[in-house]
Amino acid sequence: MNLKPVIIDTARTFRKSMLWFYSIYIAIMLALSVIFIHRSNSTSGTEMATMIFLVVTGLTIFRPSFVLYCSTGISRRTMLTGMLAVFPVACLAASILDTALNRLFNLFHPNASNYEMLFGILKIHNSLFSYSSSYHPPMDIGSLAAATLWQAAVYFGVLSLAFFLAVLFYRLGKFGRVLLCMSPVILFFSLFSTLQPLISFWRWFFGGITQLLFGNPVSSSLSFLVLGLVSFVLCWPVIRRLGVKRT
Repeated sequence: MNLKPVIIDTARTFRKSMLWFYSIYIAIMLALSVIFIHRSNSTSGTEMATMIFLVVTGLTIFRPSFVLYCSTGISRRTMLTGMLAVFPVACLAASILDTALNRLFNLFHPNASNYEMLFGILKIHNSLFSYSSSYHPPMDIGSLAAATLWQAAVYFGVLSLAFFLAVLFYRLGKFGRVLLCMSPVILFFSLFSTLQPLISFWRWFFGGITQLLFGNPVSSSLSFLVLGLVSFVLCWPVIRRLGVKRT
C-alpha cells in the first residue's frame, strides 16, 4: 500500500488551504473588531466559518485526488484510508485554532463559542442572546478540552459528509446529479406540506435529530463521529469500481 504519499499529499492540501483560510479570516475579524468596537455581545462566527470552509474542502478535494491517485496506480482503498487518517487530524487542528481564536477575540469583545451557546449559556439562560458584555468564557483545561473535542467531532462529521456527497456526485450520471442537486429544494418544499402523515414524520425526525445531535456533549460528539465514519464507509461501494471521468 502506498499509504504514505496519500497522507502526505492530503495533509499538504489541508495545510495550504487552512493557511489561506485563517489568514483571510483573521484579517477580516480584526477589521470588524475595529469597526464594531462598541458592540455589547456577539458570537465571533469562527466555528461556522470553519464549517463552511470544511464543507467546501470536502466537496472539492475528491476529484483531483482521485484522478491523481488513479493515474499513479494508487488504489481506491488506499486513497480512502489515507484521507480517513488525515481528516480527523485536520479537524482537530482546526478546532484547536478556533478555540484559541475565540479566546483571543474575547480579550476585545465577549464571544461565546458554539459549544458554550449550546451546552452552556443556552442551558442556563434558555436563550442564545442572554449574555452581556460582562460574559467571560471558561478558561479551565477541562472546559477548553471539552469544547475543542466536541467541535472537532462536529467538523469531522461535516467534512466527511461533504466528501461523500462529492464522491456520490462524481459517480452519478447527469440525471442523478440533477436529482442530487434538487434534493435540498425538494426537502425544503416537503417541510411545508399539508399532508398530516408527512408533517408528523418531520416533527418526529427533526425532534429526534435535534435531541441526538445537540442533547448533550457526549451523545452529540459520538453522533458526529459516527456520521463521519459512516460517510467514509459509504464511499467505498460508490468508488470501488469507479473509473476516471472526463466530465
